[in-house]
Amino acid sequence: MKRNPLFYVSFFCITLAACAGGSKAYSGSPMGVNWELAEIRTPEKTIVLDRRQLAADGMGDVFTIRFDGEDRASGKGAPNRYSAPCSWGDDSTVCIGTAAVTRMLAFKEPEDLKEGEFFNYLSMVNRWEITGGMLKLSFNNEDSGRRTVMVFTALP
Repeated sequence: MKRNPLFYVSFFCITLAACAGGSKAYSGSPMGVNWELAEIRTPEKTIVLDRRQLAADGMGDVFTIRFDGEDRASGKGAPNRYSAPCSWGDDSTVCIGTAAVTRMLAFKEPEDLKEGEFFNYLSMVNRWEITGGMLKLSFNNEDSGRRTVMVFTALP
Protein backbone atom coordinates (compact mmCIF):
# COMPACT_ATOMS: atom_id res chain seq x y z
CA MET A 1 0.00 0.00 0.00
CA LYS A 2 1.45 3.33 -1.06
CA ARG A 3 0.89 6.26 1.29
CA ASN A 4 0.35 9.82 0.27
CA PRO A 5 3.38 12.05 1.09
CA LEU A 6 0.99 14.29 3.02
CA PHE A 7 0.56 11.40 5.51
CA TYR A 8 4.27 11.48 6.38
CA VAL A 9 4.37 15.26 6.68
CA SER A 10 1.32 15.19 8.98
CA PHE A 11 2.79 12.40 11.09
CA PHE A 12 6.07 14.30 11.45
CA CYS A 13 4.33 17.54 12.47
CA ILE A 14 2.11 15.82 15.04
CA THR A 15 5.10 13.99 16.53
CA LEU A 16 7.16 17.18 16.66
CA ALA A 17 4.33 19.11 18.33
CA ALA A 18 3.87 16.39 20.95
CA CYS A 19 7.56 16.45 21.81
CA ALA A 20 7.83 20.23 21.93
CA GLY A 21 4.75 21.06 23.98
CA GLY A 22 4.49 21.34 27.75
CA SER A 23 7.22 21.17 30.31
CA LYS A 24 10.24 18.93 30.22
CA ALA A 25 10.12 15.67 32.12
CA TYR A 26 12.99 15.01 34.51
CA SER A 27 13.70 11.92 36.51
CA GLY A 28 17.14 12.60 37.99
CA SER A 29 18.59 15.45 39.99
CA PRO A 30 16.72 18.73 40.51
CA MET A 31 20.00 20.64 40.08
CA GLY A 32 20.35 23.21 37.31
CA VAL A 33 16.68 23.05 36.29
CA ASN A 34 14.25 25.97 36.48
CA TRP A 35 11.12 24.78 38.28
CA GLU A 36 7.77 26.58 38.64
CA LEU A 37 5.23 25.87 41.35
CA ALA A 38 2.13 24.07 40.09
CA GLU A 39 0.36 23.32 43.38
CA ILE A 40 0.66 23.00 47.12
CA ARG A 41 -1.10 20.15 48.91
CA THR A 42 -1.60 20.87 52.60
CA PRO A 43 -3.61 18.77 55.08
CA GLU A 44 -6.34 21.43 54.96
CA LYS A 45 -6.47 22.32 51.26
CA THR A 46 -4.87 22.10 47.84
CA ILE A 47 -3.77 25.30 46.14
CA VAL A 48 -3.56 24.92 42.37
CA LEU A 49 -1.86 27.73 40.49
CA ASP A 50 -3.52 28.51 37.16
CA ARG A 51 -0.44 29.44 35.15
CA ARG A 52 -2.47 30.72 32.20
CA GLN A 53 -4.41 33.09 34.45
CA LEU A 54 -1.22 34.20 36.20
CA ALA A 55 0.35 34.98 32.81
CA ALA A 56 -2.77 36.91 31.76
CA ASP A 57 -2.49 38.92 34.99
CA GLY A 58 1.18 39.70 34.30
CA MET A 59 2.46 37.23 36.91
CA GLY A 60 3.51 34.33 34.72
CA ASP A 61 6.98 34.00 36.22
CA VAL A 62 6.16 33.86 39.94
CA PHE A 63 6.93 31.11 42.47
CA THR A 64 9.97 29.47 40.90
CA ILE A 65 13.02 27.67 42.25
CA ARG A 66 16.38 26.58 40.88
CA PHE A 67 19.09 24.66 42.68
CA ASP A 68 22.54 25.82 41.58
CA GLY A 69 25.06 23.41 42.97
CA GLU A 70 24.81 21.73 46.33
CA ASP A 71 24.44 24.82 48.49
CA ARG A 72 22.18 27.42 46.86
CA ALA A 73 18.51 27.73 45.88
CA SER A 74 17.18 30.78 44.08
CA GLY A 75 14.13 31.92 42.17
CA LYS A 76 11.25 34.31 42.23
CA GLY A 77 8.42 34.78 44.70
CA ALA A 78 5.67 37.25 43.84
CA PRO A 79 7.31 39.62 42.82
CA ASN A 80 10.64 39.41 44.68
CA ARG A 81 13.72 37.43 43.72
CA TYR A 82 15.31 35.31 46.42
CA SER A 83 18.39 33.29 47.22
CA ALA A 84 18.69 30.80 50.06
CA PRO A 85 21.33 28.41 51.35
CA CYS A 86 20.44 24.75 51.08
CA SER A 87 22.02 21.48 52.10
CA TRP A 88 21.40 17.97 50.81
CA GLY A 89 21.50 14.83 52.90
CA ASP A 90 21.17 11.15 52.27
CA ASP A 91 17.86 9.52 51.37
CA SER A 92 16.32 12.52 49.59
CA THR A 93 16.59 14.98 52.45
CA VAL A 94 17.10 18.68 51.86
CA CYS A 95 17.10 21.76 54.05
CA ILE A 96 16.39 25.18 52.55
CA GLY A 97 17.52 28.02 54.80
CA THR A 98 16.13 31.49 55.29
CA ALA A 99 15.85 33.31 51.98
CA ALA A 100 17.47 36.66 51.27
CA VAL A 101 14.74 38.52 49.40
CA THR A 102 14.68 41.70 47.32
CA ARG A 103 12.30 44.41 48.53
CA MET A 104 10.06 45.17 45.56
CA LEU A 105 6.51 46.26 46.25
CA ALA A 106 3.84 43.90 44.93
CA PHE A 107 1.11 45.75 43.09
CA LYS A 108 -0.57 42.41 42.47
CA GLU A 109 -0.25 39.03 44.18
CA PRO A 110 -1.92 35.74 43.38
CA GLU A 111 -5.03 35.44 45.53
CA ASP A 112 -4.54 31.83 46.65
CA LEU A 113 -0.89 32.10 47.70
CA LYS A 114 0.94 35.08 49.11
CA GLU A 115 4.68 35.50 48.77
CA GLY A 116 5.31 35.21 52.52
CA GLU A 117 3.45 31.88 52.61
CA PHE A 118 5.59 30.58 49.73
CA PHE A 119 8.81 31.46 51.57
CA ASN A 120 7.44 29.97 54.79
CA TYR A 121 6.67 26.68 53.04
CA LEU A 122 10.17 26.62 51.48
CA SER A 123 11.81 27.14 54.87
CA MET A 124 10.07 24.04 56.27
CA VAL A 125 10.96 21.67 53.41
CA ASN A 126 12.98 18.62 54.46
CA ARG A 127 12.43 16.07 51.65
CA TRP A 128 12.52 16.02 47.88
CA GLU A 129 11.67 13.59 45.10
CA ILE A 130 11.11 13.66 41.38
CA THR A 131 8.18 11.58 40.17
CA GLY A 132 6.39 11.81 36.87
CA GLY A 133 8.73 14.61 35.80
CA MET A 134 7.65 16.77 38.74
CA LEU A 135 9.77 17.96 41.65
CA LYS A 136 8.04 17.46 44.99
CA LEU A 137 9.36 19.32 48.03
CA SER A 138 7.66 18.28 51.26
CA PHE A 139 7.58 18.46 55.06
CA ASN A 140 5.47 17.12 57.93
CA ASN A 141 3.10 19.56 59.60
CA GLU A 142 3.88 19.96 63.30
CA ASP A 143 0.24 19.97 64.40
CA SER A 144 -1.17 17.05 62.45
CA GLY A 145 1.94 15.15 61.39
CA ARG A 146 0.51 15.04 57.87
CA ARG A 147 2.62 16.07 54.90
CA THR A 148 2.52 19.28 52.92
CA VAL A 149 3.81 18.86 49.37
CA MET A 150 4.92 21.61 46.99
CA VAL A 151 4.69 20.32 43.40
CA PHE A 152 6.89 21.97 40.77
CA THR A 153 7.09 21.38 37.01
CA ALA A 154 10.19 21.95 34.92
CA LEU A 155 10.18 25.02 32.73
CA PRO A 156 10.81 24.29 29.05
